[in-house]
Amino acid sequence: MPTTSPKPPTTPPATAVQMTLTGQITEGVEHGCRMLTSGGTTYMLLVAANVSRDQIPVGARVTVRGHPEPDMMSTCQQGTPFTVTEVLPG
Repeated sequence: MPTTSPKPPTTPPATAVQMTLTGQITEGVEHGCRMLTSGGTTYMLLVAANVSRDQIPVGARVTVRGHPEPDMMSTCQQGTPFTVTEVLPG
C-alpha cells in the first residue's frame, strides 16, 4: 500500500506565533537548506504548500511572513526552523 508524506500546512496552527522577517537568503551548510538571518537570529526556511522555493533564491533580499517551529527536527543542522507562508520583495 503506497504511503504519502503530509504536505506542509498552508495556514499555521492556532498556537503559532506569526512573525515577519527581512534579510538576505543564504545557502546553509547542508545542500538545499535556505537560511535567513534577522534580528541576530538565523532561521532555516521551510515553505508552506502555497509558497515556491523559487521565491526565496539564494542571494535575494526578501521579507517573509510565517511562524517559527523550534521543536521541529531538521537535517539542515543550523538555524531555527521557520515555515514561510508568504514572501514579499525585501
